[in-house]
Amino acid sequence: MNTDNKTMILDEWKDKNLEELLEKLEDISQAMDHEDTPLEEAFAKYQEGVALVAYCNQKIEKVEHEIKVLEGGQA
Repeated sequence: MNTDNKTMILDEWKDKNLEELLEKLEDISQAMDHEDTPLEEAFAKYQEGVALVAYCNQKIEKVEHEIKVLEGGQA
């Protein structure tokens, strides 16, 4: 996945909530499960899924950090 594609995908995801992103991840997974999916398309979906998992993890870590701050933990 090149930088332009990654930027375009990140732009698509930035306004979505975590639940919507997890639904997208499920869609990617289901698309990859079809036996008739060409290898190139499956690989592109895999790359998108890996990037989406990383993005979701960042969002989760940010929320966890904010919770710790609100609870008086370290910033």
